[in-house]
Amino acid sequence: MTRFNVAYTVSEDEYDDELVRLLKGTGDFLEAYNSLISSASSLIESDNHEGALKTIAQLRDELANADYRLHDVMNMIIQLLKFNDDKSKKPENVQVAQPEPTSKPVPAKEAPAKDMMEEVRDNIKSLGLQIPEEQLQQMLRKANDKAS
Repeated sequence: MTRFNVAYTVSEDEYDDELVRLLKGTGDFLEAYNSLISSASSLIESDNHEGALKTIAQLRDELANADYRLHDVMNMIIQLLKFNDDKSKKPENVQVAQPEPTSKPVPAKEAPAKDMMEEVRDNIKSLGLQIPEEQLQQMLRKANDKAS
């Protein structure tokens, strides 16, 4: 059986309700499981072992579905605990000081192309961005074309 990752959001107030809904949904798989137990038993008692074998395979699928659901609920609870832990550790209203520029920017018309390229690289690096060299050169060419 193919499984898909599904992402959606719920408000913080609805989170516990969503967890309970998903957890109770596990019961649907187990109800189907109980029904299949009766079917498999009847098939064995009537010497239909091939039918019982197919039904037992369905039983295992229902158990797997319930296990997947329980695993999902566990992961969601772990994420909630991490979120609450991070929230309690995060100081509120903290302002991060911005560093002063190390040098005055040189207007583009006065800066040689190589110096401008180095300055752009330094600015990108100081912002923590990672842009491939080829993409950076392409962006600068476009900017130079527009300036011309």
